[in-house]
Amino acid sequence: MVTEWTDRLSGESSRTGSVVLSWKDVTREGLDLHEAYNVILHEFAHQLDADDGITAETTVAAGDPRVGTLLHSLKEGHRRLRRDLARGRATVLDPYGEESLEEFFAVAAESFFERPKALKDWDSGLFAELVAYFRQNPSEWGNEEQLKNC
Repeated sequence: MVTEWTDRLSGESSRTGSVVLSWKDVTREGLDLHEAYNVILHEFAHQLDADDGITAETTVAAGDPRVGTLLHSLKEGHRRLRRDLARGRATVLDPYGEESLEEFFAVAAESFFERPKALKDWDSGLFAELVAYFRQNPSEWGNEEQLKNC
């Protein structure tokens, strides 16, 4: 059986471990210094989530010390994003993160690496949990505009 379709996607992550990326969207990353858009980071965040069971709240995630409080911070951040958007407030996170906890994790990961200082200002607790999870602190890497031009 052969199936063909046309679907406009920036990227897609599969629970089987494959990641598909739109080259147009890959090359778009970095064009706007004030946007935390990065399809590569976004889709690989979904892969990490699938592997670690973060947003699914699986027993794997429950036993992982990196994930324990991260899930709580993600839920709180997701609620805050939804409130901010409902009230028309600007946010450092892509509004797409409102869709689900899974999407919130992926857009938070984008902001964590692309606009770390802005994310830290928006939610220092979530930022700290992401530092612990990813085992790095991109806010120490230098100026965000310089990071985008690397």
